[in-house]
Amino acid sequence: KQWIRKKILDKVFKNVYRFLVTGKPGVERSLQLGIDPQRIVNFPFATNTNFFIPLSFKQTGEVRSKLTFLSSGRLDNAHKAFDLAIQAFELLKKNHPDLSFQYFIAGDGPDKGILTHLIQQKNLSQEVILKGWLEPIDLLDFYRSGDVFLHPSNFDPFPNAVLEAMSCGLPVIGSSGAGSVIDRISEGENGYIHQQGNVEEMYHKLLLIAKLSLEERNKMGIKSRETALKWDISYHKGVIKDIVEHYQS
Repeated sequence: KQWIRKKILDKVFKNVYRFLVTGKPGVERSLQLGIDPQRIVNFPFATNTNFFIPLSFKQTGEVRSKLTFLSSGRLDNAHKAFDLAIQAFELLKKNHPDLSFQYFIAGDGPDKGILTHLIQQKNLSQEVILKGWLEPIDLLDFYRSGDVFLHPSNFDPFPNAVLEAMSCGLPVIGSSGAGSVIDRISEGENGYIHQQGNVEEMYHKLLLIAKLSLEERNKMGIKSRETALKWDISYHKGVIKDIVEHYQS
């Protein structure tokens, strides 16, 4: 099967004019498959930056009662690792009882019951709230309601949630197993990256951002928005235009 697959792919690779792949992870994987680098085009998922926009950045003098973390996605722990996120927040509460925070997870899925039990078991019922399913139109207000976006997934090729949150001006703490995290997050500038599956490291990243001043978090959020704008729909239009013009010439 592997031999047949290789032969088929070699033929495809030889005859296709351009390969549009999703972000740097897609580029790296394509090179591993032996695709000619000259035919590879970075063409990540597009985000509507005209819809996902920040409400406003908080005033530096504003006092918030609780630092608000957000996540969204299917409640599937093997995939999204929300159970690990809850464990990380348990460490945050246990080791730093002076920090006041809340964590909202938007989504539904097969592990809702497991997560509900885990939240109770970890004594986090006041801090961690399962919001349930949100319609896509409601995600804008959801992102705008938070201070930091957390994406703890064990694996995720190129999650749109990260792109949408960044477009809304949120700094992101994300897993090294998520393509859009390693593609878009610059450590300490617009967020932090933790090793996938590592609860202790995730906790330390949560603590890092919790200890920042409001002004510092705002700066990270502004950087997130700037990063998103570099990859708005005009980039994708430009890629298609260049490919067509080059082909026709």
